[in-house]
Amino acid sequence: MGHEVSIALYTRAHMWSQVRFQSRACTLVAGTSPAGGVQEASDQYFMMLWLHGENGTGPAKFNIPHSVTVDSSGRVWVADRGNKRIQVFDKDTGVWLGAWNNCFTEEGPSSVRFTPDGKYLIVAQLNLSRLLFVAAPPVGSIGYCSVISSIQLADQVLPHLLDISGKTGAIYVAEIGAKQVQKYVPLKS
Repeated sequence: MGHEVSIALYTRAHMWSQVRFQSRACTLVAGTSPAGGVQEASDQYFMMLWLHGENGTGPAKFNIPHSVTVDSSGRVWVADRGNKRIQVFDKDTGVWLGAWNNCFTEEGPSSVRFTPDGKYLIVAQLNLSRLLFVAAPPVGSIGYCSVISSIQLADQVLPHLLDISGKTGAIYVAEIGAKQVQKYVPLKS
């Protein structure tokens, strides 16, 4: 038997949700208040398949893992901000596939997302207030990081997290310095 840990989350709709982790499985739990009757959402079960999380600088070790995205070929890309790199893992086995650090000599990535066509990885760099457009490597290769373009934001904007619409390709950037969200749309050629 494993240990049970519960995490309570308060949502905007004033409902309480919990995630219970027991051993290597977790259950989504919902209720109306912290003291109210808690009812398990029985169809929401998850099991942890692999885990990397030791502090350090070597392969599969992290210093501020900040963002995660998965590409169409099943590779998991993790922004390892403190180590100034992106690490890559197999989505099914968790096997470490490689890392990109040559693009991040000034500052590590804070957020990573793939464009809908999978051709580019967009990377936010927090303290540089910059978005990088990086060529995605072919399936079967991690290769080297190659910056194709960038968007330089105003000083102290501090882009923290980003997301990309799978339908339109619009880029949404949450900026903690400017306390705002910006939307960029692709220009049609």
